[in-house]
Amino acid sequence: MNYQPLGLGYLAAVLEKEGIPVKLIDLVNTPFENVESIIQKEKPQIVGISCNLTTLRWGSFKLAQIVKRVDPNIKVIMGGIHATFMYQQVLANLPVDIIVRFEGELTFLELVKALESGSDLKAVKGIAFKSEEGIIKTEDRSPIENLDSLPFPAYHFLKFDMYGQLKVSGIVASRGCPYNCQYCSNRKYWGRLRQRSVKNVVDELEMLYNDYGVRYFSFFDNVFTANKERVIEICQEIIKRKLDVSWECSTKVELVSPEMLQWMKKANCLRIGYGVESGSPSVLKAINKKQTPAQIVKAFKMTQEAGIEAILYLMIGNPNETDQTINETIEIMRLVKPDVMWTGLTLILPGTDMYEICKRRGFIDDEFWLSDKGDSIYTMENNIKQLKNWEWKISYAYYLQRKRMLRLVEMTVFLRIAKNIREAMGVPIPIVDMQIQRFDHILHQTRA
Repeated sequence: MNYQPLGLGYLAAVLEKEGIPVKLIDLVNTPFENVESIIQKEKPQIVGISCNLTTLRWGSFKLAQIVKRVDPNIKVIMGGIHATFMYQQVLANLPVDIIVRFEGELTFLELVKALESGSDLKAVKGIAFKSEEGIIKTEDRSPIENLDSLPFPAYHFLKFDMYGQLKVSGIVASRGCPYNCQYCSNRKYWGRLRQRSVKNVVDELEMLYNDYGVRYFSFFDNVFTANKERVIEICQEIIKRKLDVSWECSTKVELVSPEMLQWMKKANCLRIGYGVESGSPSVLKAINKKQTPAQIVKAFKMTQEAGIEAILYLMIGNPNETDQTINETIEIMRLVKPDVMWTGLTLILPGTDMYEICKRRGFIDDEFWLSDKGDSIYTMENNIKQLKNWEWKISYAYYLQRKRMLRLVEMTVFLRIAKNIREAMGVPIPIVDMQIQRFDHILHQTRA
C-alpha cells in the first residue's frame, strides 16, 4: 500500500509555520509526462525532491531533470537517505543544486531563508552544494531533540481517499533506532532513538480522525515498541479518547510482552510486522540482528494469543546463507505459523555496514548507482538463481502449510491487474513483476 509522503509533509509544515509560501504536490500515480505542465503552472523558485529509497532513485533523478528542463534557474534541492549518503555523486552527475543531509526540517528552513536573503550557504549546517570551488559539504546538524517541537505534517496537501472508502495515513511516533543491523542505514541516518510524547502522538491521531476522517493508521517507526510502557500509555490514551481506529506497526521480536500486546489489542491494533530476516543463528549473528530463534517463536506465540496478526518479514541471501540456514528458516516459519509472510532478496544499500564491506572486497562501487544494472542484490556467496530458488522454496512451504493456495491465486490475479494498470499509466513497478514470477513458480510446483 502507498502512504502519504510524510517527510515532505513535515518540511512543508515547518515552512508554513514561518510564513513561507509553499505547496506540496504528491505525485503518486502521476505520469512523468504530466510533471512538466505542473512545474510550468506553479512557477516555483525552489523545488524540493525526496530521494529516500535507493531502489526508487531514478524517479527522483528524472524529476530533477524535468524541473531543470522547464527552467534552469529553479533551485533543485534533494534530500532523503540515498541523497544523504551519495551526496557527492548526486551533485556531480545530476541537475541538483543542493542536498539536505540527514534529518531535514530545520536544515531546509534555514536553507530556504538563506536562498531568499542571498546569504552564504556555507553557514547552513547539514547541506552539500555545488559552487565555483567544487562540491561543498557543511558541518553536520545535530538531530532534533524535542520532536514535539515540530508541527504536524501539512496534511492539507496530502491525499487520503485514493484507496477506496477506507482512509489511511502513516504516522511517525519516534525517530532513530537503538540497533545497528548490518543491512540497514536507519541508525546512521536518524541517529539514536528519540520519541514524541504520548499526548503529542495521540493529538495527531485525533486530529486526523476528526479533520480528515482517517480510520486506519500505520506507525512508520523502526521499532514502535522500544518502550513498552510508552506503548501501553498510547493505547490507553486512544481508548480514553474513544478513537474508533485500527492500526499496525513494526518492531523486533524481543520488544513485546503479554501485557503490552493485550493493551494493543484493546486499542485495536490489527497487525504487527516483525523483521525476523532469518531463522538461522549463524545468519542472525552475521547481520548483527541480536535476536534468537527462541525469541522469534515466543513473540509470535504471544502476539497471536493476544488476537493480533503477526507478519513475518524474511530476507533471503544474507551472509552465511546456505541450504542448511534456509531449512532452519523454514523450520522457524513452521513453528510460528505467521498470519502473513513477506520475503525479499538481500540488497546492498548505501549507508549500511554491508555496503562498506562489499566495497572493500571489490564486489560493488559507488558507480553502481548511476548504472542501469537493476537491484543491488547481495550475491557474494550465492548466485541469483540459487537465491530465487531459496525464496520460492520458503514461499512454497508457507502456502502449503497455511493451505492458502486459493489466496495465492487471488493475489497473482490482483498483481497482474495492478501491473497492467500501472504500465498503462507509464509507471511500471519491477517488484510487481518479480512477485508475479515468484507466485507463478510456486503454483507450478503445486501442480507438479
